[in-house]
Amino acid sequence: LLVAALDRPSHHEVLLRAACDGLVELKDSASADKIAAMLKSPQTPERRVVLLGGLARLKGGDAAVVKQVEEQLSNDRVAVRRAAVESLVSLAQPAAIPALQARRDKEPNRGIMNAIDEAITKLRDKDKSADDLRKEVDTLRKKNEDLENRLKKLEGKGKE
Repeated sequence: LLVAALDRPSHHEVLLRAACDGLVELKDSASADKIAAMLKSPQTPERRVVLLGGLARLKGGDAAVVKQVEEQLSNDRVAVRRAAVESLVSLAQPAAIPALQARRDKEPNRGIMNAIDEAITKLRDKDKSADDLRKEVDTLRKKNEDLENRLKKLEGKGKE
């Protein structure tokens, strides 16, 4: 029923927005393919904005989704470009930084340039925090191994 509502026109795309929100809440990632196909076809800018947000929330880690959202950075409409930038931030994929930087150099709208700068900063911060977590996990693994070795030695001495 929600997937069928994706195709229904409504004032200010209220039905589309509600359908996307419902699909995200249900975590219906299968419907992401339908949304991705809709983005490839001609859509009004308002529909495109809603679809971008829904797709980003449904399939966050998918490289194909990141690529499709990156393609929307070159759309003629400011609202669509802004939605693409926001979607890339919500996808949290640092791999999108080069596309954002490339678009920033071509962007005529000052507001979008600022949004791109903020998005790049957020993505870099997320990447740094992920690196910090990886380092911390590696440190904890090493400490755990050391403790296991010490425990084995102590158990070996206790048996003698």
